[in-house]
Amino acid sequence: MTISTSILPQENHATFVLAVIQDITERKARERENLILKERLEFVLSSSPAIIYSCDVNPPNYSLKFISQNIKTIVNYDSEDFLSHLYQWHDFIHPEDYEIFREEMVQELFTNNHFRTEYRFLTGNEHYIWLQDEMMLWRDSNGNPIEIVGYIANIHDRKQAQIQLKRKTEELDRFFSLAIDLLCIANMDGYFIRLNTEWEKVLGYPINQLEGSKFLDYVHRDDLASTLKAMSHLKTGGDIPSFINRFRCADGNYRWLEWRSAPMGNYIYAAARDITQRRKNEEDINRQLAAIEAAINGIAVLQGDNYLYANKSHHEMFGYEEGELIGKDWHILYSPEEIEVIERDIFPQLMADGAWYGEMKAKKKDGSTFDEGLSLTVTKDSLLICICQDVTERKRYEQEKSVLMNTIQRNNDLLSTMSKAESQFITAENRLTIFEQLLSDLLELTDSEYGFIGEVLFKEDGNAFMEENFLKIRGVPFLKTHSVTNISWNEQTQKFYEENYERGMEFYNMNTLFGAVIMTGKPVIANNPSIDPRGGGTPPGHPPLNAFLGLPFFSGSNLVGVVGIANALNGYDQSVIEYLQPFLMTCSILIEGYRLDRRRKSAEAQLFQSNQELKRANRLKDEFLANMSHELRTPLNAILGMTEGLSEQVFGEISERQLKALKTIDRSGTHLLDLINDILDLAKIEAEHLELHLETVSLNSLCDSSITFIKQLAMKKRIQLKMEYPPHLPSLIVDERRIRQVLINLLNNGVKFTPEGGSITVKVAYNPPPQNPDFVTKIFEKPENLKPDSNNLSSPSNYIYISIIDTGIGITPDNINKLFQPFIQIDSALNRQYSGTGLGLSLVKRIIELHGGYVILSTKLAQGSCFTIALPYTLSNIPTSPLSDNYLPTGSPNMTQLSITEALILLVEDNEANIRTISSYLKAKGYCLIFAQNGQQAISVAQSQKPDLILMDIQMPQMNGLEAIEKIRQNPDLANIPIIALTALAMEGDREKCLKIGANEYLSKPLKLKELAHKIQQFIKN
Repeated sequence: MTISTSILPQENHATFVLAVIQDITERKARERENLILKERLEFVLSSSPAIIYSCDVNPPNYSLKFISQNIKTIVNYDSEDFLSHLYQWHDFIHPEDYEIFREEMVQELFTNNHFRTEYRFLTGNEHYIWLQDEMMLWRDSNGNPIEIVGYIANIHDRKQAQIQLKRKTEELDRFFSLAIDLLCIANMDGYFIRLNTEWEKVLGYPINQLEGSKFLDYVHRDDLASTLKAMSHLKTGGDIPSFINRFRCADGNYRWLEWRSAPMGNYIYAAARDITQRRKNEEDINRQLAAIEAAINGIAVLQGDNYLYANKSHHEMFGYEEGELIGKDWHILYSPEEIEVIERDIFPQLMADGAWYGEMKAKKKDGSTFDEGLSLTVTKDSLLICICQDVTERKRYEQEKSVLMNTIQRNNDLLSTMSKAESQFITAENRLTIFEQLLSDLLELTDSEYGFIGEVLFKEDGNAFMEENFLKIRGVPFLKTHSVTNISWNEQTQKFYEENYERGMEFYNMNTLFGAVIMTGKPVIANNPSIDPRGGGTPPGHPPLNAFLGLPFFSGSNLVGVVGIANALNGYDQSVIEYLQPFLMTCSILIEGYRLDRRRKSAEAQLFQSNQELKRANRLKDEFLANMSHELRTPLNAILGMTEGLSEQVFGEISERQLKALKTIDRSGTHLLDLINDILDLAKIEAEHLELHLETVSLNSLCDSSITFIKQLAMKKRIQLKMEYPPHLPSLIVDERRIRQVLINLLNNGVKFTPEGGSITVKVAYNPPPQNPDFVTKIFEKPENLKPDSNNLSSPSNYIYISIIDTGIGITPDNINKLFQPFIQIDSALNRQYSGTGLGLSLVKRIIELHGGYVILSTKLAQGSCFTIALPYTLSNIPTSPLSDNYLPTGSPNMTQLSITEALILLVEDNEANIRTISSYLKAKGYCLIFAQNGQQAISVAQSQKPDLILMDIQMPQMNGLEAIEKIRQNPDLANIPIIALTALAMEGDREKCLKIGANEYLSKPLKLKELAHKIQQFIKN
């Protein structure tokens, strides 16, 4: 039992003790049972993998009241350490986890009476392990917390596995989100389960809208059947390595997706890739390939030496079936020689530049070859792009066009030769000079070494004419040369050549190659003369004769002469014969012209009184001119026509360079046409069809420039030239060129018929020359000019008189009336030393009459002649002057000189024609000229003469004009002399270059002499 006592409060000073006695037998029995139960419970708890505990509800420490003994095995602490409050449980919880643990515990446990958490706990081994702590809150009947009971389990291994799994899951999620492909997980029912963010980027839908939706709703209706078929295959467990369909985007467009899918359980794992751009590129490539396949040019791609691709045209070009070249080596398409060129020359340039274009000789499958235009390009990935074209036809066309161009040029050269010879003939140049030039041009045109041009004559009256392609000969023919190359090989042959060249060599031996031409009237080609039976061999020492061409030429059917040329490098053929036909016609015309001239002279001597014979001679001359005009214009028309056709590209396209060449040919041909027209103007004078081009002309300049033309001839014969002009000569309104032609004609005759040491005087007066009683005087004028009228320009008081006075052979009275008749020459011993047509004085008279003037002749045999031309002028053209009208020679000290004529001009020019032209004009303007022919001479002359102005040509030998100007400007004594640069180099920038180096002015050739004179006058005045 148990006894319990207590002292009660005193009452009336009495003390009472209260005692309570209780029987505890049953309780003791229960306590013994509980102890046994506790021992059993402790055994069970110590065997449990979890720590059982209870604690007071006394925040924040929650002191432990009980903790199972297995704490030692789990966290390596003794239970007494905690029950004795040596340690607090929460002190060993990881700081990061404790804050979460405390907040969540208070919130969850006291709200729901239950709380479970996980945290890291520091064990006695001084490392953290993961524990799971689950607790219950016990409350009394009033709901007040009285105790916390719970268990703690070691979940470290499981937690580590979860962390590892979470880490791997996060890695997979990161990969899933970073993949550039469209990744998805779908179920077998066709619903999206999970998608990565690329779906949103590609299709434009939010991910949350796509996930859970049926993917077939997005598939293009044309692709539904194939997509369902693919789904069926996946449901059977089969993989799909590649599948393509179209998915609708948020904007309504469709994009192409390429899928790779595999099933796993009830799920489909798939990766898709947006191939819309690739499909577009493929379509573009297919279109390009279609274009490449349809291309006319051959196009191929090679890797290394082998074909990866070649279009249809490439196969056809080389004669292969389509696809036959793929994989084959390119070497099969070229000969070993071409392959060597490609590998030695082309490939190094191709590797250096990345591209090459040119032409090759390619080989077809059947072994035939063709000309190939080839373009090669190397790509960044070392592929070789080859584009080729069969240019055989183009090359053939270019060759034909080149031959045609050469033919036109050769014909133009030939025509130039013919025109020059016939022009010289018409202007009465020496026969020998004409044929020398003609032979020289012939040898150059045919690349021949030597030759001759000869006339076929007969010992007695005879002839040779062609009848029915057979030459009939009457008499004994021989060959007389008009020109022959000097091939003399010893003193004897050289002497023979010198003695006979001018009068013409005569050859009678017909047992020769040229004799075969004469005897048959047909061309002879002998490209191996030494064994040709038609030849008679060559004398010892004769220069080699390797090839010979003899050509006859005819007048109608009559044999006129023979042309022979030798030793062309490649021999001769029929094409040369055809080419030279116009040349043979020219030879025929010329020789017939000389025969005609001889016959005319003979007929003139025999039938001088016969007017009919004179008309016949005129008619023959007209016929000759008409025939010559036809023969010149006919080939010229063909050349100009063909040139125009080529220029307009009628026969095909031409290059810029060829167009320039055609323009040159056209200009040359047009120039020749102008020359022909000028020659035929001579006939117009006879027909009175000549038109005058009147202009105001300085008489002083006109006379001076005319004298310049004959000055050289006069000096050769030591003939003294004198000029007597009145001061301030008037200007005339005349055709300057025609009046100059008249003066030159008269001056030429004066030089021609004046013996060496004589003199010629040019005198200008306002009155007719005084008559000498010892001389015969005759006035030749038209009837309408015989009526003097003071109010008329033709009145004698309004004439100016220009006289050409010589000390020559004179003219007999009976020959005076012959002088001005056309084609009539006076027969005198001296005259026979000169050639001439008899047109000169006739032209003088007609030109003067056309100007309203007339001619006066005063002459005496063996003493000389005076030809005076009278030209009208207006009185207003006479400049007022205080000087006397007495005649004073030009340059007389009594004659007042204008300041401009005091100017000294240095002309620096190396071309004689230019020197004569410029100096004649400037002298006519009253300037004094000195000359230099190169830059070095110019500097020396300028230093010694100190000219007032320098005319400087730019392109000269030794020292050019630019160097000379620069050096002159460096000399202080010469630095201020005006310099006008004259040059034919009229390229862009030449003017600036000349002015920069020190020239004051720049004029390009051909010069306009009036402009030059104006520039000079400006500089002289300044």
